[in-house]
Amino acid sequence: MKNFIRIASGILVLIVLSGCINTPENVAQRETDAVATVFSVLTETAAALPPTETPIPASPTADVTATPIILPTILRYPETAPAIPVVVNPTTTVVSKIYNAGTFVSFNPVTNSSIKPEKSFNLEIRLRNTGTTIWNNTFKLVNSGGTALSTNSSVALSANVAYGGEITVTLPIVSPKNHGTYTQSWNLVDSYNAVVMSLSYNLIVGNFTDVPVVQTTKYSSQLDYMCSDANRSIQQGQGCEDYCIRYNPQKLNCYYRGTLNPTATPTKPAPAQPTPDYTQTAETNALKTEEANDATQDAFEAAQTAAAEASMQQTQAAQNATSQAAAAQTQAAQDATSQAAAEQTLIAAQQTEEAAVPAE
Repeated sequence: MKNFIRIASGILVLIVLSGCINTPENVAQRETDAVATVFSVLTETAAALPPTETPIPASPTADVTATPIILPTILRYPETAPAIPVVVNPTTTVVSKIYNAGTFVSFNPVTNSSIKPEKSFNLEIRLRNTGTTIWNNTFKLVNSGGTALSTNSSVALSANVAYGGEITVTLPIVSPKNHGTYTQSWNLVDSYNAVVMSLSYNLIVGNFTDVPVVQTTKYSSQLDYMCSDANRSIQQGQGCEDYCIRYNPQKLNCYYRGTLNPTATPTKPAPAQPTPDYTQTAETNALKTEEANDATQDAFEAAQTAAAEASMQQTQAAQNATSQAAAAQTQAAQDATSQAAAEQTLIAAQQTEEAAVPAE
């Protein structure tokens, strides 16, 4: 396009200059020829130029008001643990995302253990954190179905557990009163009640027991047993808080979440014992020792006298009893002899009378 403009400008300049030295008739003829020449040159130049794109007018810009987007300040899973690098091949390393995961390790006593009806024991459940989030006390083991063997519907974790760490959760179990096999299931959930893992335990109720039974006879209930110890109260969780604060606010030695109930009535302190006087002289101590020895001797002599008197009384009682028995025996013998003599006399009299009667 620039070359085209230069050529047209040069031709016009030549036409103007040629008009300055010729007559009007010649000028008119040459101007006509020049115009024709310019038109021809312009036509050839335009044909030789490459085609150009026709510009498309821009569409009018809409008047749009931007709406701000508010991002959440709390992530679905807070970044409380470092991301775990995953090796894909020897030259490439990828960092995994944050997620919850866990695996079951063991039961103690083992599942399918046997126990007699209506017996109590503690079930220890061992869990391992295989995810990238740190488990804390917002993670809970909650009942998810089956027979409610445990008196706790849920138990919060008592410590933080990082990736690869393990924790033991203890649940109080009471066996049903009827024979049979019973199963209870639990879910480990996070603070959003999302399920991390699930597990189940089987208990056989029969005629014998192969698990260590917890003796709770001195406790009024299972909650009383669980809330009487700081560590057990942590395992019990909300149950001990309600038991100690709401239902037994004045109960002594009542714990919830590891803390002694502050509303409990304090135990009265024992009376202070008098402080021994260690400044006594040797003479005073000797006098007290002599008095103690005299008192001991008097007590010994009194005991001997009482024993002798008791022995004499026993001897006299025995003699009296012997005399009474001998007299009774003598009297009985005399009575028997007199009765026998009387009977003999009566018989002799009858015989005499019979002998005196003449025979017919």
